[in-house]
Amino acid sequence: MFIIHILILLLALVSCTDTSVPFPVIDNSPSIIRVGNPANAEATLIGPARYLAGRGNPDQFSFGRFVDAVSGEGKVDVTVISASFPGGDSSTPECDRIIGLDSVNSCTTLTLLSTEEADHQDAVDLVRKSDIVYFAGGNQCNYMRWRDSAVIREVTGLYYRGGGVGGGSAGLAIQGEYVYDGCTGSVQSAEAMANPFDELVSLSKGMLPQGSLEGWITDSHFMERGRLGRLIVFLARIMDDTDLDTWHGIGLDNNATVVIGADGSAVAFGAATHIVKATRFADTLIPGEPLGISGIEVYTLRPGDTFTMPVFTPHTTPVYYSVVNGDLIIHED
Repeated sequence: MFIIHILILLLALVSCTDTSVPFPVIDNSPSIIRVGNPANAEATLIGPARYLAGRGNPDQFSFGRFVDAVSGEGKVDVTVISASFPGGDSSTPECDRIIGLDSVNSCTTLTLLSTEEADHQDAVDLVRKSDIVYFAGGNQCNYMRWRDSAVIREVTGLYYRGGGVGGGSAGLAIQGEYVYDGCTGSVQSAEAMANPFDELVSLSKGMLPQGSLEGWITDSHFMERGRLGRLIVFLARIMDDTDLDTWHGIGLDNNATVVIGADGSAVAFGAATHIVKATRFADTLIPGEPLGISGIEVYTLRPGDTFTMPVFTPHTTPVYYSVVNGDLIIHED
């Protein structure tokens, strides 16, 4: 009898359960945080322009020059795209840097953690209404995973209607025609030169519109992390892949930024910018064997120096390097 009472009680509880309450629906909505004016400025765009930064946060002074190259007059609306949440106290560190500029009407941080979020209509609408898109630092592989998303198509559309596109650190790494994607881990120069086909040397076709960066690959934290050797390896690999006998790499030190105007004119700001030019195919480029290549030209540009892209017109004398049996050799004369 006791068991029967228990069964009746359980049936009563089940019958009282409200089965009309649906399970929560996950809609893959991205995180969107806006600072500044809640209404857009409706800028007149005169670009396209590019902004390259050696580390994740933009520099306020050079970003102001970037805005000038995008709009000329009037205020702009900026969207910062990130593939991860920031680790510091602020949830909008890039916007904190630039919102004080008179020429910035608003700055919105858009955090996308998946392809589904990068295809979300809220993200698409935001980028469509933006004048500048800046890709934050982090891990460039996270960006590459949604390279074919609706948001990236909108970034491409923004560029071709005269807007601005740029990024710093990982956001810089994705700017070139080829990208060191970092999807297998981070490679050091010595590792790359010892074996240019090491699994850590993971290269992909670019995900963003090229324009002034056609024929270029980008790298960040350049001299601070000793990345000249690996950039030479990237160039050797890309030249072998494309069968083109001239390729350029641009490496930016931590405080360096570069603004590139619609006509390809570029200005260096902040710290040293390094242009690495390869005009010869590698002598030795075999899986498992050290790299051999010669005739690498390295131009070091200082703040205020100007040059052009994609056809590089230097105003300084290069230093020549070779890689012999996996060792980087500088030629003083």
